[in-house]
Amino acid sequence: IIYDMAKRANPFVDDFIPQSKVHVGIKQFNNNQDRLKQVDNKLRLKQCTCGSNVESQCAYCEVSLCGGCQHMCVHCERSHCLRCIMIGYVLVTQ
Repeated sequence: IIYDMAKRANPFVDDFIPQSKVHVGIKQFNNNQDRLKQVDNKLRLKQCTCGSNVESQCAYCEVSLCGGCQHMCVHCERSHCLRCIMIGYVLVTQ
C-alpha cells in the first residue's frame, strides 16, 4: 500500500515573493507611454471641445457638451451638439 503525503503549508506566507523571470523588450517598454496616455484620458475630467466643463452629452453621438455648446431639439427635447442638430434638422425638413 502506497500513501500519498499531503504537502506541508508554507510557514512564511507573508514573506514569500514568487520569483519569476520577466523579459521586457524595447517594444513593450515603448508602448508604456501610449498605454499611460489612454488611462490618463479615461481618468481625466471630461471637457467640452471648447474647453469648458461638461454639463451634458449629445443624445445622438454622446460627445461631451458644455452649456454653451448644447442645443435643444424642439422635437425630442434632448440636447445635441451642433453637428448632430444640423443632421436632425436636415432629416426633419425633407
